[in-house]
Amino acid sequence: MSNELLDPRLPPLVRIVDDDDRVRQSEAFVLRLEGFDVREYSSAEDFLHFDDVSRAGCIVLDIRMPGMNGLELQSELLRTGRSLPILFLTGHGDVAMAVDALKRGAADFIEKLKALTPKELEVCRLAASGLSNKAIAKELCIAEQTVRIHRWSAAKKLGGSSAVAFSRAIAAAESESDTDHPLFRHPNDSTFHKENS
Repeated sequence: MSNELLDPRLPPLVRIVDDDDRVRQSEAFVLRLEGFDVREYSSAEDFLHFDDVSRAGCIVLDIRMPGMNGLELQSELLRTGRSLPILFLTGHGDVAMAVDALKRGAADFIEKLKALTPKELEVCRLAASGLSNKAIAKELCIAEQTVRIHRWSAAKKLGGSSAVAFSRAIAAAESESDTDHPLFRHPNDSTFHKENS
């Protein structure tokens, strides 16, 4: 990225560009757990239209997306002189794509992490609020053993994250006014179920 565009007073930003909502939201959740400032874009076109060019940072970029794909976005950024480091994250990658992306300056090329399921996201949100497994089970009208399974699965996907870490991620996202994110909707909200069914 051209240095004259950057505002040194602003913290670095991790941009996630991925058309898969569940994967993108899970990636953002994991990064927020680690304390990163994160913005999500569901397409390369949205990224080009809405990204804050004054923020340093990097891009976590899917290769295969409808419309402009990840490699095409990388080419467009190079063409316009924006040199944000790119980490290609894809479930569809192959050796030829990896070599092409790395030759053009990608920082790395790795497989996507597994997305959290909607139920795992609900359980994480409630665990972050300090509820016990028993209270979560009552809130979601499921068995306590089912809550334990969802918490175990989410922790495994997130690298063993605790309720304290969930709380930090939620606090960070809420400070960004990301209240429409499914992680922060109450499960009784009809829009939560509609979008996460």
